[in-house]
Amino acid sequence: MHRNFYRILKKLLYFILAGVILSGSAAWAAEKYYYDWTAPPEIASMKNPYSGNPGVRKEGGAVYQKWCLRCHGRKGDGEGSSSLSLRIPPGDFTDKKRMNAQTDGTLFWKVRVGRGEMPPWQLILRKEEIWKAIGFIRKFSK
Repeated sequence: MHRNFYRILKKLLYFILAGVILSGSAAWAAEKYYYDWTAPPEIASMKNPYSGNPGVRKEGGAVYQKWCLRCHGRKGDGEGSSSLSLRIPPGDFTDKKRMNAQTDGTLFWKVRVGRGEMPPWQLILRKEEIWKAIGFIRKFSK
């Protein structure tokens, strides 16, 4: 019995160690995307399905007014009424260089998952609303 106990304990420890290693790898991958705020390549390459549709910009503007304006501001410059209370300043959509470096898919991912004080809007907004809002915010850097 004594020998069986140690054999079982040894297997249990190996199982726990394997679980820790595997969960650590998954956590590291998730953490990398969170802290780097780098969209996964398959999402970053996505195109806005509403791009080029001028009527959609108005709908995106309504989404922006309701959910984004408070932090990102009327001009999209990151100087909204709530921006001073945030630890990390909201993104400045008027920065043409920065905005041109962000694909629509990357912006879509960032809006969906959020980071820090920016909530994960996927809990509130439909995908279509996020895409339309991205079409709207692109106008700030033109």
